[in-house]
Amino acid sequence: VRKILKHCDNDPKRWRPHLKTTKSGVLYKMLIQEGGITQFKVATTREAELIATSIRDTGAEGGDVLVAYPLQGPNMKRLEAIANEFSETKFSVLVESECGARSVPSSLDCFVDINVGQNRTGMSLEKAEKGAVVDVVDTILKTGRRFRGLHLYDGHSQNFHDGEDRNAQVRSVGEAGTRLMNLLSQAGHNVEEIITAGTPSLLSALKFI
Repeated sequence: VRKILKHCDNDPKRWRPHLKTTKSGVLYKMLIQEGGITQFKVATTREAELIATSIRDTGAEGGDVLVAYPLQGPNMKRLEAIANEFSETKFSVLVESECGARSVPSSLDCFVDINVGQNRTGMSLEKAEKGAVVDVVDTILKTGRRFRGLHLYDGHSQNFHDGEDRNAQVRSVGEAGTRLMNLLSQAGHNVEEIITAGTPSLLSALKFI
């Protein structure tokens, strides 16, 4: 925990750990107590509930949990129930379309998911840069939800070679995020946070972000 924070200039706000790789309440509390981290990514509603419990148990303030996979139906309702139970923590979901934005309960915040090469979820970068990202953010705000920022997950970076190849590929993701942030700014929207960089690309991303 301390070593990664050192790479992040000892700023815990630059690190939003994904908890799917640990699934341990002991480690969750270590991140909170030793690292001062209160913002996390999770893959499931079960993980969302576990980290919210850890945040509450440690007495930390400013809990912030993103479920980094598009939720639908019962899973969305379950997260809404968790958010109501742990009202001291902010919960967010990913959206990639205007229809998806309309389906998000008002108690949950939204990040717009952009596909930057993982090809698993998210709006295509090309579509986003043609203005679709502005349309989705417009819908989020018009329907009374809160727009938090952009999610540009580069999970495919594990296929890049260490060194300049990975640096260049990861830099392109950061540049895409900057272009989209500028596009939204021109439309009058503030981008609070850009989330990117999986484990393989973390050190490369920190060079540019």
